[in-house]
Amino acid sequence: MQKRVLGIAAVAGLLAISAALALAQETVAPEYKWVKGDTARYKMTIEKLQKVAGTQQGEATDNRFYIWRQEVTDVAADGTATVQAKFESAGDHLQIPSQKVDFTYDPANPDDEKRKASPLAIPYTAIIGESITFKLNKKGKLQAVTGFDTLTKKVLDEMKAAPNGASYLPFAQDSLGDLLECQMEGLFRLLPEKPVKPGTLYRKAKVREPHPVLGSLIFETDYTLAGSEPFQGDDSFKFTYATSRTVEIPAAGAAAPPPSPSNGKLSDAKGSGEFYLSKSKGIVTKNSFQFGMTTETPAPAAAGGTPGTISTREDLKTVVELAPAEGAPAAPAAPPAAPPAEGQPK
Repeated sequence: MQKRVLGIAAVAGLLAISAALALAQETVAPEYKWVKGDTARYKMTIEKLQKVAGTQQGEATDNRFYIWRQEVTDVAADGTATVQAKFESAGDHLQIPSQKVDFTYDPANPDDEKRKASPLAIPYTAIIGESITFKLNKKGKLQAVTGFDTLTKKVLDEMKAAPNGASYLPFAQDSLGDLLECQMEGLFRLLPEKPVKPGTLYRKAKVREPHPVLGSLIFETDYTLAGSEPFQGDDSFKFTYATSRTVEIPAAGAAAPPPSPSNGKLSDAKGSGEFYLSKSKGIVTKNSFQFGMTTETPAPAAAGGTPGTISTREDLKTVVELAPAEGAPAAPAAPPAAPPAEGQPK
């Protein structure tokens, strides 16, 4: 009798495990839950490292942050939403050792107020109060982006009007390009079109990107629904993804892409990331991703010398996450460490 009871218990346990596994493998259909009037506040940090080697050498680090308030201003009957992101704050810390540049601007720091008129600060001061508006469906597919051209014009006009500002236009254009790309990629990652099970891989359509040195690149992203887990106290879908860029090679009979302006080469152009989508709110609560690429371009020969090569390595790390509401109290500071025990080093 005892053996029979144990056998029944074992079978029941196996059935429970099987049921749990089956539940974990159920298909799900993650969606963004756009509700007109809903708001959220986000902070994005971008860490960019550039290293140049070869006939020219140098290194630069550029650490930026942006804070914006997001509002769903309209939702169509099919679930397509209009989402406005209005910038509240932005700052930067730029270091270029070879040019002896070490610039910091943070509007929250009174000591940085004197740097507000610097051309290096304009890409951050000029966007405050400006908005970028996105139109997208419930699966995160972007249909339109407006406001970025107006924002860009304002920044560049202020740069041109500033003393020596024209010299920093490439810096401003680089910052604005990273801002738009990282904001879109951070907030609106693509979700699977059809219900999927955990572990399912799905792919974003290839995107063609112009590149000033390499001509035309193909950008690809592969996503995987990793599963469900608690994140910041909220049951969430977790996704992972891998990205890559390659120089476009036209298919037979297809029109040729724009040629490389400098016969440059691309290598090791790949990245990865993960993001969490709140099941209850239907918004991204955190997205962190990184990408790196190396470009090689021929350098003209100096008088009497031989042609060389310039190799540029770029590494970008970005985090987009929900920020506390404006005026909300800061998280309490950690308690002070206990004093060392007698006889221990202080």
